[in-house]
Amino acid sequence: MTLKNACFVACSSGFSTRSCTRAKVKAELDFTHALGNERASRQNRVPKDVPHPTLYKRLLEWREAMADEQGVRPWEIVSNISMLELVNFLPTDHRHLMRIKGIGKKKQNASAKLF
Repeated sequence: MTLKNACFVACSSGFSTRSCTRAKVKAELDFTHALGNERASRQNRVPKDVPHPTLYKRLLEWREAMADEQGVRPWEIVSNISMLELVNFLPTDHRHLMRIKGIGKKKQNASAKLF
């Protein structure tokens, strides 16, 4: 429900500052919550042109788990661009992995299990 509609509905039986303010705050919270869910689902989508969608999905899940474990945002673990390059180029050793944009020695050492 939009902010304006929420206020109109709350005041339909008579205006009160309290009911209008409550309706406004509730509508803002609902909007923020819905926006957060949309962002979360958008972050976990697999692009249509990815050659290995299952691998990309597994990388997303791994990145999310690592981010939760380290208390950082997912893109601080590995960026979306780096994940796309990983899925496109499928590096087989550390030398090839170093060619992926955004994967340096620090990230390679921190994520040695995956790579």
